[in-house]
Amino acid sequence: MQYKGTAKPIAAYTIKQSSYRQLSQQLFVQYTGTTKPITGDTIKQISCRQLSQQLQVQYTGTTKPIAADTIKQSSCRQLSQQLLVQYTGTTKPIAAYTIKQSSYRQLSQQLFVQYTGTTKPITGDTIKQISCRQLSQQLQVQYKETTKPIAADTIKQSSYRQLSQQLFVQYTGTTKPITGDTIKQISCRQLSQQLQVQYTGTTKPIAADTIKQSSCRQLSQQLLVQYTGTTKPITGDTIKQISCRQLSQQLQVQYTGTTKPIAADTIKQSSCRQPSQQLLVQYTGTTKPIT
Repeated sequence: MQYKGTAKPIAAYTIKQSSYRQLSQQLFVQYTGTTKPITGDTIKQISCRQLSQQLQVQYTGTTKPIAADTIKQSSCRQLSQQLLVQYTGTTKPIAAYTIKQSSYRQLSQQLFVQYTGTTKPITGDTIKQISCRQLSQQLQVQYKETTKPIAADTIKQSSYRQLSQQLFVQYTGTTKPITGDTIKQISCRQLSQQLQVQYTGTTKPIAADTIKQSSCRQLSQQLLVQYTGTTKPITGDTIKQISCRQLSQQLQVQYTGTTKPIAADTIKQSSCRQPSQQLLVQYTGTTKPIT
């Protein structure tokens, strides 16, 4: 619907592929207007081209084709390119030494530039500190409306603990230290709270028995509510099925403009972890893997 102006269903064979291939199929449709099968090499090429296309549109205001030499780079290099454009306003090649770092280090580099105005190399310790400081900064702005420096003792915590701290502030209005058990409880409560608000329009406290479930089960519970309108307990098999169905449902809506049920054979995809990853990004804004 988005690319062809029609709401006709997508052929079953176009969605019987892994999550990664499915995403690439989506990109392929955007550039070619067809859902014909694509090879592994095409997938890699399109992924790179898509990122480059995003850069060009953002800074030039046009979607004209991008020269081949500008997209022949790894995903890691592409990400670095994106950073360079953001801070320098140019797409000139990035020196090799600036991109020889992990994705995690690259992200920290972005934070470092934000706080210091320079892209000088940063050490592993600085990376950890900046990641924590960044999250803490977000907290301070959100609740105090100021960007003044944050005391060191407020950022000496792990990234996971920091995220939980953010949830804790939302529910209690304070940044006092929280224990590991509290972190787990709050994470579950936060997700449950989102469910309740979405379906009941209220933020009233949620009963304890509704939040005693794992993060993975909680996300699946959310999917179940969306499809069945109930929060009744779900089994492990149902969790896996719903995760896959959710991903497929999103694809169908985008291409057909409808949320009608998807046939069982269209949701038999391999990765259960991939849909979870997608959910994690949607609710936390991070792409760290789900264990």
